[in-house]
Amino acid sequence: MTQADTELDEMRSQMHELKNIINRQERVNERLMRKVMAGNSAWIRKFNSFQIFILLPFIYLSFLPLIHFQHLSWTFYWATMAMCTISVVYDVYLNRLKNNDYFSKPLLEPAEILEKRRRLRRRQMCVGLPTATLWLAWYAAESDNFAWIGAIIGGIIGGCIGVAITTRAQRTDADAIKDIHEMMNQRGEE
Repeated sequence: MTQADTELDEMRSQMHELKNIINRQERVNERLMRKVMAGNSAWIRKFNSFQIFILLPFIYLSFLPLIHFQHLSWTFYWATMAMCTISVVYDVYLNRLKNNDYFSKPLLEPAEILEKRRRLRRRQMCVGLPTATLWLAWYAAESDNFAWIGAIIGGIIGGCIGVAITTRAQRTDADAIKDIHEMMNQRGEE
């Protein structure tokens, strides 16, 4: 073997080692990105639990006294409960991406799920805000005295909170999608 052949073999060995280092670094970066995405979206999963175990039972129980004290119809009560239940169930369905899904699925699959989730949230807002407006009008028509003024104020505050939560969730998903696409673009450039 000549000196040139030895040097060429050494260079091949170094290139192979460099490729291994780069591949390990990519895997570490991908794992870290998946961990960050899962951590950033953890609040969405916690919010789902809050809706199911705290918010929905609170709504069920808090509207019962209104039936008696404001002489609201049982039809209104059950329509309200159905509307709230459907909204919460849809949210839970929509936000069903689990922490483990960020790690177990191919990288592009969570991005597709998040894109779909963003589209469905926009639809939910397009349906939910007019529905809430109609519900407030129904409440105003059924309630005694000026209780409907408080309901309108509460509805506006609740609507603002809902829009803020949805905006934050949309931003969380958009950031994760952007990170995934950046990672995929970096892979494609190498």
